[in-house]
Amino acid sequence: MSKEKYFIDILKICLAIEHQDELLDDLKCNILNKDIIEQYVDCVLNVFCRFGLKNNDEPNECGLILEDLINVLNNQEWFSDEQSL
Repeated sequence: MSKEKYFIDILKICLAIEHQDELLDDLKCNILNKDIIEQYVDCVLNVFCRFGLKNNDEPNECGLILEDLINVLNNQEWFSDEQSL
């Protein structure tokens, strides 16, 4: 599995957990722009806060994966103003 597919699959799970059907549809249609990326990051952050932290507020294994996904999404080279996956 490619790294891109790995992160897309994790993003799909986050969108499903957050009931973000419209954003999931955008992802399935390969729509990728700055505004949508920001919404993806917000969704992943919500999942991170719910499932990605230990009792001491340090990231658990899930949290580390979600942090990596957030870094990928925030990587400005990963998307331009309008780009498809």
